[in-house]
Amino acid sequence: MCYSKSPKYNVNYKFSTWIDTISTNSEREDEFYELESMYQNEARKYINDLFNKEVVTNYPKPVTLLEEVFSIFLRDGDKILDIFGGSGTTGEACMKLNAAKNIKVDFVIVQISKPKPEKTIYNISNLIVKRNQKALEAIQVLYGKSNMGFGVFKDSFYTDEILFKEID
Repeated sequence: MCYSKSPKYNVNYKFSTWIDTISTNSEREDEFYELESMYQNEARKYINDLFNKEVVTNYPKPVTLLEEVFSIFLRDGDKILDIFGGSGTTGEACMKLNAAKNIKVDFVIVQISKPKPEKTIYNISNLIVKRNQKALEAIQVLYGKSNMGFGVFKDSFYTDEILFKEID
C-alpha cells in the first residue's frame, strides 16, 4: 500500500503480488504474461547475483518494476507499507528511489518469520533483512550516501503458537 500526501497524486495504491506461484509451468493467458516473464527472469538473476548464486527465493518481485511504479507517484514524505514482505524488494526499491531522487520515502515491511522451502537458505524475515542490508551497502557506495535510516525491529510477542493456533 502506498500513501501519498501530494494533491496531484492523491491516490492510495495497492500494488500486490502479481506472480502465479502455484503453477509456474503453465502459461498465463492474460496481458501480464510477457511483462511477468521479462521482469521475473531479471529479478531471479538479480537476487541470485546479490547472494552469490545461492537460492534464496524463487519468486522475487523485480526491483526495476517497483522502482518504475514508485517513481510515477511517490513524492518526498510519502510512506509505503508492505504487509507481505517476501524477499524485501519494496525496501530496496524505496532506498534506491530515495538516493536517486534525493527524497525521503519511508517504508515499513512486515513479515511473519516462517521457514522457507528446503531449496532456500534463509527464513523469510532474515532474507528481507540480509537483502536490504546488501542493497543499502551498494546504494551507499553508488550514491555516496552514509546514513539512510535503515533499521530492523522484531516483535517477539507473536509466536508460532499464537499466530498458527487452530481456532475452534
